Amino acid sequence: MLANQVWQPLPGTRQAEIYPYFRNPDLISSNSCLIRTPEQVILIDPGALSTQTADLGRIMEECQQERSRPVIIYLTHCHYDHSLHLGAYRQTLKTTSVWIAVKDEGADYLIEGDRKVTAAELYGMPYPCVQPDIRLLTGQDRKRGAPRYIRLSQEVMLTLRTEEVLADFRKPLIRQVVSIGGGDFFEIYPTPGHSPDSICIRAGEILFIGDLLAAARPMIAGMSGWDREDLIDTLEQVQWILSNTVVRFCYPGHGGLIPADKVSDMLQAMHHQVHRLSDVSEMNEDRLFEITGYAQELIDEAEEVFSSIAGRILYVAYQLERLEEEEAAQRCRDSMHMDRIDDCLMEFRNLCHSFDAGKMFRVEFAFDALRLVTKLKTLFDTRPLSAILPQPLLNRGTRLLLDFIGIAHGHRNPEEFIPTDFNALIEGIVQAWQSNPHLDESIVDLVDDYEKYLASLVLRIGHEPVSAQTKLYVSPAENLPLATVAAARLFDMVMDLLQWIKRSSPASITIAADIDRGCPLIRITTENRDVPSLTPRDEKKIRSFTRRFLMCGLNLKTEQNDFRLTLINEAH
Repeated sequence: MLANQVWQPLPGTRQAEIYPYFRNPDLISSNSCLIRTPEQVILIDPGALSTQTADLGRIMEECQQERSRPVIIYLTHCHYDHSLHLGAYRQTLKTTSVWIAVKDEGADYLIEGDRKVTAAELYGMPYPCVQPDIRLLTGQDRKRGAPRYIRLSQEVMLTLRTEEVLADFRKPLIRQVVSIGGGDFFEIYPTPGHSPDSICIRAGEILFIGDLLAAARPMIAGMSGWDREDLIDTLEQVQWILSNTVVRFCYPGHGGLIPADKVSDMLQAMHHQVHRLSDVSEMNEDRLFEITGYAQELIDEAEEVFSSIAGRILYVAYQLERLEEEEAAQRCRDSMHMDRIDDCLMEFRNLCHSFDAGKMFRVEFAFDALRLVTKLKTLFDTRPLSAILPQPLLNRGTRLLLDFIGIAHGHRNPEEFIPTDFNALIEGIVQAWQSNPHLDESIVDLVDDYEKYLASLVLRIGHEPVSAQTKLYVSPAENLPLATVAAARLFDMVMDLLQWIKRSSPASITIAADIDRGCPLIRITTENRDVPSLTPRDEKKIRSFTRRFLMCGLNLKTEQNDFRLTLINEAH
């Protein structure tokens, strides 16, 4: 392995030395790396932090004091976190020539200062226009069949030799060998997919792979320039490189050095994953705002849902202890990782505070929010809870997390939109609303089977008594046409809305199917003597319901004690 921020021999070479610059992985800036030979100093991926630039600039100045030689900066790709400080070295290294080398497509992005392809728009930042010096892997390089020569200084000539290595892939595997002074330890391979300008660089026995290992991750898949078919080709070609050239370690854009055999296994797993990726939404500024807006909304919903679940579990455990069923009470408490979920929610809340205070990029917030929601999903196992709590409450928690994960992954609502009879849907909702284990007299028949009796008792304690239920009335409509909606999701969403409405203690709730100008709709009204004005929290909650009903295929409109659901394409 390589020691961090120390000059050491570059494995597989005789005269080259390497100075790794590994960072704790984040989205702000990439790893960098310095390589020096008697003829040149190489910087791979300058990154995007001023402190990183200062550190690397100081080391390069020391190299120039030992021996003046050209500096060549290579980009594995031109994304913001790898390349923002690219041009800074032209100002800081004034005693030597600085050359910027980037794959042909990336050169155009740098010249134009393209915020979209460099991902600067996801950071909410501008991108400075930079003029590169050396275009790598050009179409002309592939056609000419002869070396290309670039004079870096009076004494130093750079040679680029481009060759087709293997034609057995959908696209031939191309290699560009970079030579200075006859040393051929430096090779460049085009590896598009994560971005059109992505390359892998083999320096001695180290393969620099940029962000290849992250290219299928949520919110990275779908970035501007991401291409699924190119990525599949790249995964196959890089596996060939690892198997057929002398590579001991891979140097990723984020994280530490990885043994080549482990990377080969990771690429194999990625290959299966990428094949399953289809119809991934473009990861652009609009989608980023959608993800972060949902995340800020989700924390309130998650705290509410998981507090309700935890409170109900503790209530059941308390009642079981009163009945001297200590073992059953402990099993009840153990049915959910309450402390770990609380810690996760607290971290999520603090994350939202940091974002609101402007202490992090929006894209950082989105990735950290996805990490925490994924962790919550892992901790929230509904299987043991279904024997204690109402299923609609558990469904609400599960759907809340899965919806966010789906949006972050770029997958739209996977549920089937089907022609639905609103009358039948409403009837099913009323039946579910009225269903309650307290109404089941069969518990008396279970007294001779202790385990079944205890299970039935726990379920009754976990459900609120019938007396606490608000009366729900149904009003069907005649000659109602079918509506194409996500029926299963809509069922759960209406149940959620009814539970929220019930908190204002209405005397009754009426849920009606109706028709307006040939368009079926659902209307929910409450019987309230005094309709309280909406609080800011209520308004935020209604915005949440509005967004989630859109995923069902319906618009939600509210007016005091009236809630109206109309089809999106037929809203009145």
